[in-house]
Amino acid sequence: MIISLGYRIKSIIATQFRRWATERLKEYMIRSLVKRLNQINREEFLIKQMAEEQGIKEQLKAENQMLWVGIMNNIRSSAEEIVLNELVYR
Repeated sequence: MIISLGYRIKSIIATQFRRWATERLKEYMIRSLVKRLNQINREEFLIKQMAEEQGIKEQLKAENQMLWVGIMNNIRSSAEEIVLNELVYR
């Protein structure tokens, strides 16, 4: 809740403003959280899909961990870029 901002603390107008501003901030935070959760879910889906398409298996992780990490980092970066273009930059 907003405690004070440019008005006397106990005035009726200040109280109404704080209630209005708090509600707007709450709505913004909820929208932002939902958007971020959608972004995370989409990234996770794309990472799994891209790893399957490239044939990346747990066996590679056991055999050559450095190669696996490099490939997965590359896939993660690609998925993040796709999601940013789809959901954030549009």
